[in-house]
Amino acid sequence: MKNETRIVVSATQRVPQLHAIFAIALIAQVAFWHFASPGPFLRTGELNIGSACRSAVASFLCLFLIPWIGAILLGIKPANSELGIGQWRKGLLIVGLGVPIVAVGLFVGSGDPEIQAAYPWPGKWLSDSIGNMLMWFAVYAIYYFAFEYFYRSFLLFRLEKELGLAAAIWIHVLMSVAVHFGKPTPELLASIPAGFAFGLIAWHTKSIWYVFAIHWGIGILNDVFAMHHHGWLDS
Repeated sequence: MKNETRIVVSATQRVPQLHAIFAIALIAQVAFWHFASPGPFLRTGELNIGSACRSAVASFLCLFLIPWIGAILLGIKPANSELGIGQWRKGLLIVGLGVPIVAVGLFVGSGDPEIQAAYPWPGKWLSDSIGNMLMWFAVYAIYYFAFEYFYRSFLLFRLEKELGLAAAIWIHVLMSVAVHFGKPTPELLASIPAGFAFGLIAWHTKSIWYVFAIHWGIGILNDVFAMHHHGWLDS
């Protein structure tokens, strides 16, 4: 009887924290989709380095600063040390195997008309020089760090502590897929298996950095392949 009482009390104490996590997540995701996600910009044709950089900065504010500050103010502690190196041997092996595998699919997928109409995000400017590419890929890292911090660190690891792995995986996948609405159909569809894979990789390696490396690599390769299909790299 006492054990059952403890379980009920423990579950009751977790409810306010879960409400806080979901409230912060909702605010962050809506702000991200409205101010930073490429989805809305793809419909307006604002594909240039200015809008791309503004969106990357907005992503950092929406997906990193909002949940980070919100967690501090509400006393939500990190569930794990997911910002550390975690299981680095396993992580490096996954990155080494994962990037070449996804590169093949990206090369084929980047030939899709929807992908070519949407990427690269900074437009023709990106292909003008190696310096432009290096600058954008560095800015792109900010975007992907914020993305991985929010979906994998803030959502997945915290919800796994409160609800268990299965529920945490499904909730964070549903939210990460939803934010792809407005993007090219192949990208939207690919975000479903990618969400599950990235979540499991982060959980098994106990770190977001290996998923970040793969996701950032996908972004870079997608831009390079898109430029290739546009014929911008031939000149």
